[in-house]
Amino acid sequence: MQESKREKEAMRSLRYEAGYWYGANADDTLRIWMSDVTFQRYVTAHVGGHFIISPTPEQQQAAVAYCARLCYWRGCRDRDVHITVVGAANPWEHLQ
Repeated sequence: MQESKREKEAMRSLRYEAGYWYGANADDTLRIWMSDVTFQRYVTAHVGGHFIISPTPEQQQAAVAYCARLCYWRGCRDRDVHITVVGAANPWEHLQ
């Protein structure tokens, strides 16, 4: 059974639950989690980086979707963003 594009994208995105954002790549060799406060800080910075002072709901949702992509966190050194690599040479290689 071939996975749909939406299913593949969901595996490559963070999900929100009980005050935290978390996610893993398809083979679980890359895991990321952070508090909602930390995630929202990045969403705000992303929106502000586009010089948007008062984002529309659509712009806010687009920023959340952009920051929820696992590949967004590549190279992140923030101690509040927890990134774990489990036994993979390059777990980022299939994330775009």
